[in-house]
Amino acid sequence: MKACSPLLLALLLSLVTSPLQAVPERLFDGTPQVDPAADNAAFVWRDSKGFHVRFTSSKGSSRYHGKVCSPGRVVKLDFVTLRRQESATISPTQHCVSFNANVAGSLDGFDFHLDQPVASIEIWRDGRVLQRSKIKLGGRGVPSPGNPIIFDARRKKKRIAPAGDQATQASAEVPTIER
Repeated sequence: MKACSPLLLALLLSLVTSPLQAVPERLFDGTPQVDPAADNAAFVWRDSKGFHVRFTSSKGSSRYHGKVCSPGRVVKLDFVTLRRQESATISPTQHCVSFNANVAGSLDGFDFHLDQPVASIEIWRDGRVLQRSKIKLGGRGVPSPGNPIIFDARRKKKRIAPAGDQATQASAEVPTIER
């Protein structure tokens, strides 16, 4: 069995032990207006072509890194202005994309498409979890309610849990992400 990184272990524990809520899918809709010279943030949105992740750094150089994971498969990954020593790679299981981008006054990022509308997106900048206020969602640039961001656009079926079974009720609200 492979050892689990502390970051991955913390994410998995948070999915199991906390009542994370998926971000309403409508918040991801629309293309944001991004100004690489003025914005200092990460942008995440979706459209008919899939999901888009972009990074800017108006205040010097920043290193963005993190993961996108899904219980489904990443079926397409396109680079957008990734430079030497930057990467966005699909894991061997095809469930995750790991990314690393060094940004200085420019716009970097990648696009991806999933075979299931469920994902967890975690973004770090310069070795620290990126503040929620620095992650902008959709065309309106709404600050993310969390990091990681949980996206779940599956049609939800009402699950009836036995009375007093709060763990079952909470787990029904959070997608299971296998690594």
